[in-house]
Amino acid sequence: MNILLIGTLDGVSGGVAQYVQNIVNNTESINVNFTLGSLIGEKDKEKYCKVNFEQFDMRYRIFEISRRLKELHDIVVRNSISIIHAHTQRAGLIATLYSIKYGIKVVYTPHGLRYTQLKGLNAIIHKYFDMFILSNIDLITVLSNSELNSVKKINNKVAVNKVNTRIEHCEITSTKTQNFNQIVMVGSCEERKQPLLFIEIAKKCKLEKTKFIWIGNGDQFEECNNYAQEFMPDKLYFLGQKENLETKQILSNSDLLLFSSKQEGFPITILEAMMLKTPVVSNDFFGVEDILRNEDTGLVFNNSNIDHAAHLIEKVLTDQKLRDSLIINGYRYYEDNHSSLKLFSNEFVTFYKNLI
Repeated sequence: MNILLIGTLDGVSGGVAQYVQNIVNNTESINVNFTLGSLIGEKDKEKYCKVNFEQFDMRYRIFEISRRLKELHDIVVRNSISIIHAHTQRAGLIATLYSIKYGIKVVYTPHGLRYTQLKGLNAIIHKYFDMFILSNIDLITVLSNSELNSVKKINNKVAVNKVNTRIEHCEITSTKTQNFNQIVMVGSCEERKQPLLFIEIAKKCKLEKTKFIWIGNGDQFEECNNYAQEFMPDKLYFLGQKENLETKQILSNSDLLLFSSKQEGFPITILEAMMLKTPVVSNDFFGVEDILRNEDTGLVFNNSNIDHAAHLIEKVLTDQKLRDSLIINGYRYYEDNHSSLKLFSNEFVTFYKNLI
């Protein structure tokens, strides 16, 4: 059984890339062969085990679809592919069009239905894209109950399975020696993750000896980094991209994860914080309730409310009883629901086999 996984998988720190790594690196079946179709650099390939690689550019435009379908067909034939597993809407669209033309089985994992994350005309357009995909594929897998409900709203006939996102357990001992509070965010420095909101919260927070750190690159990195260096050089730092292990060490050494994103499928960064026993304060993005139970496994501030966010940060950093409770409950939630990678990978192998 040969599976082709396509999506924007270039880079190894993004949520989609980590999700795919967890599928292919932990399968126990000797009868499943994986091929990755994406723009993956040589260094990134080291993160995958026993995988064939094909260069396939997902950044296509409408007038390029015919050429992309031809490229995809060459990959399918060359690797004797029986199922395409598409990750994100862009991959889902090209896989659906290919399936209509050539009749191959398609599994779709949207990593957050786009229409739920947008407003106005953009939301309507992406809703119709997803309606088209869901009407023509064989199976959709979703990351959360919120995503499951969103699927049912636009297509209640498609076969759908909810799969708990799982991450590799990593024992990292905190080496914190600093005598200041360290607040961190890990994510692409782009509009969807709201680095400008992160900056405003940092400005609002009045606690002494408190530093805010952003890890990740993106199209807003230069703007944010320049602002931090010019106006808040002793309080705000944009560090750019770091290797996974270094990122986890910084997260482990931090006093709090401030998750500012407004759009998510299922945020692996929050799971990693729970695993590393770092308390979480998060924006109220769509589906946050699937991972954070407010005042139990984390704290949630209302709709990008800067004052509320600053208040919750101060609350966590000054109330040791609350802090300990969030750490204990967050770690227990991770361990009970998101810690078995073998189970995660085997679920997908079962899905694939049932489609053949």
